[in-house]
Amino acid sequence: MKLGEALRDLKKLQNKLVRKLKLREDTFYIGKNKTIVIAFGKITEEINALILQIRELKLDIEYNNITSFLNFKGETVSIAELIIRMGDLKSELKQLGVMPKSRHFLYEKEEDAKIPQLNEIEIADRIEALEKQKDDLDKALQNANWTNDLKSRKNIKFT
Repeated sequence: MKLGEALRDLKKLQNKLVRKLKLREDTFYIGKNKTIVIAFGKITEEINALILQIRELKLDIEYNNITSFLNFKGETVSIAELIIRMGDLKSELKQLGVMPKSRHFLYEKEEDAKIPQLNEIEIADRIEALEKQKDDLDKALQNANWTNDLKSRKNIKFT
């Protein structure tokens, strides 16, 4: 199984868990003269089994992300590091997206005037460069996800 398939399976399992949790919530109460359609204990067992399955898959994915390395722009990095870099880029893009626009204010004293350090064009250029980096990272991550086989961390022998 490829890492990308494991990520897809993880999403499916998480969606299934959400549906089971909702079903348990929706069927918790029953009418006085009604029969139980879904037993609380039974669905709770199914939920717990799904949680365990999700946990195991997440741990295998994390193990792979930390132990799988690739060449990214001449640098050997783990998938985990690329994921962290992606988060950093997204955070920076979000921050730049809410930068105040240049405004001309009238101040009583000229020394109170506030002048932006960058104008809108410079901010837009910076955003464009970061989006290019983000696209490059995304391509590298997608390639890594669909070329790396998922390794089970249970095969690890500690000495």
